[in-house]
Amino acid sequence: MQESEVKALIEGSLPGAEAFVTDKRGTGEHFEAMVVAPAFEGQSLLEQQRLVYQACGKFLTNEIHA
Repeated sequence: MQESEVKALIEGSLPGAEAFVTDKRGTGEHFEAMVVAPAFEGQSLLEQQRLVYQACGKFLTNEIHA
C-alpha cells in the first residue's frame, strides 16, 4: 500500500479527520499515522486507536502492519 491509500482509508472512515501517514520502512506495509478527528473527542487513547484500526479494516495484518 501507499501512504496516500492509508490516508484515504482513515479520512474516509472518520468524518472530518486529517491523517498524516508515514511509511516507516519504505516497504508499503509498516506505517505511522497521526490522526486528528472530531470523533476522538472524549475518547481514550485506546478507543481512538481502535477507531483508526477499524478504518483500516481488512488491510490490517494483511497489507498493513501497525
